[in-house]
Amino acid sequence: MDGIPIRSWVTMPRMVNRDYQRLLIAAIESEMGPRRISRAKLAKMVNIPTVSLDRYFNLARDMNVTQFGAIAEALGVTPEYLVMRAAEFRGKLPPTTGRADQDRALRVKADETT
Repeated sequence: MDGIPIRSWVTMPRMVNRDYQRLLIAAIESEMGPRRISRAKLAKMVNIPTVSLDRYFNLARDMNVTQFGAIAEALGVTPEYLVMRAAEFRGKLPPTTGRADQDRALRVKADETT
């Protein structure tokens, strides 16, 4: 971390993680469809509020490893299987910029002009 400004160190991994999270969400959704599991049903199965699950799926909130594991278990698969499925979507989805990232970028730009 020496020589890297703390602001860059904190914000840079979030952008990369959004792309990974999007791939994982695509894998999760591909497993939900054949099982006829809605987001609301999945949220109940993993005991998290539906609004929180929606935020993970919309990339407005980071999903942690524990939540990812609980989702995999609820779908009857392993986290490793979902990661392998996520790899199938690499290159098929456009780069991601979540709404929260867009809003943050606009605020930073506005701050720079004032």
